[in-house]
Amino acid sequence: MKSIDTTTHKRVAARGIAWGSALLAVLGTASILAQGPEEGFVPLFDGQTLDGWVKRGGDAAYRVDNGTIVGECLPSRMNTFLCSEKEFGNFILKLEFKFDVPGNSGVQFRSAARPEGEGRQRVYGYQAEMDPNPKGDTARIYDEGRRGHQHGIIWMDTTADETLAAARATNKPGDWNALEIQCVGPSIRTWLNGVAVANLFDDQSLNGFFGSLASHAG
Repeated sequence: MKSIDTTTHKRVAARGIAWGSALLAVLGTASILAQGPEEGFVPLFDGQTLDGWVKRGGDAAYRVDNGTIVGECLPSRMNTFLCSEKEFGNFILKLEFKFDVPGNSGVQFRSAARPEGEGRQRVYGYQAEMDPNPKGDTARIYDEGRRGHQHGIIWMDTTADETLAAARATNKPGDWNALEIQCVGPSIRTWLNGVAVANLFDDQSLNGFFGSLASHAG
């Protein structure tokens, strides 16, 4: 699939993401399809099929249910990602997410995959954290499968405690929360419910796919 020119500031939107460790609903776009996407944005999910998406990693099963992509984690020890076939460079991604069960997840962006094991792929790249815990680190940036825990690095950003506290105060457990990711060149910024969180510069990768993380069942 031809990558989108990274000189273009592409706007993409997904209405409704709910992730958990066992049962998760991803990229529900019923509202967007009914009302039309926000001006200048394009939806990532057609509301009916998984066209344009591919599964990588573990064994989670994905299906479309009532305008939402639902993923069910199976007894695998590998994370599973539902990834966009298209790649994006400069963009604004807006989405809403809700956890239906306890868990931890994230949204991949500017990501890629490499072979790992027989017939499997390991997704790596930037990940915006999603955590249902009111004291969690939603919207902070982790480098999945590349410069993460194995290198002693947890967060790529150095977001101040007071900034995190302001974002955490907006968290609505069990309800929809809005996440925005903006990438322009090496600039990476995130917002949780309209409150700025991460603001960093990093040029490890400037183009790649989006992906939703379904953690393995515990």
